[in-house]
Amino acid sequence: MQADLTIKKRLLIMLAVLTLLFSLVGVRIGSLTLFQGEALTARGAIEDTRGETLALSATAYVVTVNPQTVTDAAAFARAVAPPLGMDAAAIEKRLENKRLASVILKRQGAPGNRGRAAGPARQRRPM
Repeated sequence: MQADLTIKKRLLIMLAVLTLLFSLVGVRIGSLTLFQGEALTARGAIEDTRGETLALSATAYVVTVNPQTVTDAAAFARAVAPPLGMDAAAIEKRLENKRLASVILKRQGAPGNRGRAAGPARQRRPM
């Protein structure tokens, strides 16, 4: 009888300690996500051994459209061609296949960039 009570006490204490530890981990993860999320997701440049930049973190936009939802392909193409820096006829041609659920119109299109690759130019550090 006494042994059963001791085992139950130990189990309850262990359960309370584990619950407390998991709660602390959850609170820490939540605080990092809410208060330091932007700083933690920022990535730096990848450089080679000479300090030359190989890759940069940059926002890249992909413009897609569902051809099944476009009712007037010509009007749609005329409306989106200037901001994308594309030819309206090329956009209409991509919208012809109504069986596709998504068509990529433009990759790497950054706002105000008109089709040029997003991100700064490659930089090289002095050795």
